[in-house]
Amino acid sequence: MTAKKRFPELDNIIPTNIGDDKEERMLKEEKHYWVTPPELYKILDGEFHFDFDPCPNPRPEGFDGLNVEWGNSNWVNPPYRKYEGKGLCAWVRKGIEQHKKGRTVVVVFPITQALGELAEYGIEIRNLGRVRWLSIEDNLPTTKPDTMGLFILKGKGASK
Repeated sequence: MTAKKRFPELDNIIPTNIGDDKEERMLKEEKHYWVTPPELYKILDGEFHFDFDPCPNPRPEGFDGLNVEWGNSNWVNPPYRKYEGKGLCAWVRKGIEQHKKGRTVVVVFPITQALGELAEYGIEIRNLGRVRWLSIEDNLPTTKPDTMGLFILKGKGASK
C-alpha cells in the first residue's frame, strides 16, 4: 500500500476532530444525503483529472452507475448504506472491475480514525476474510463472522 498524507490544504476546511457528540448529532440531523465538499473535489480532481462520476448528484432518472461503463478516471462517492438493494461492496466490486480494464478509480467511504492514522503512516493491508472468532467461554466459533483486515507495520529488517 502506498502511504499518502491527508491533504494539508484541507486542514482549515474539513475538521479533523469532530468531537464526542458526533453520533448524537448525526441522529438529530434530518439530512440523509451528502455530497462531496467542492474544495475536496477540486483538490482530488487536480490530481486524478476525473472524467466520470458513477454516483452523480443529482442522479438522472433511471441512471444506475453500476450498470454502465465508467470513464478513464472516476470519482466514486457511493451511498454508504444499501440503496435500491445495493450496498457499498457492489460499488467496490465495480471499481475493481473497471480498474482491471485499465481505468483509474478513486472511491471514498468511511473508515475509523485509527485506520486513517495507519494509512497516513504507511501500512500493509491484508484481507483475512470472514473470521470465525472463538468464544473464550466454550471455544465455539461465532455464528456471525465479520470480514476482518490485517494491518501491518513492519520493523526494520523485516522481510517484504
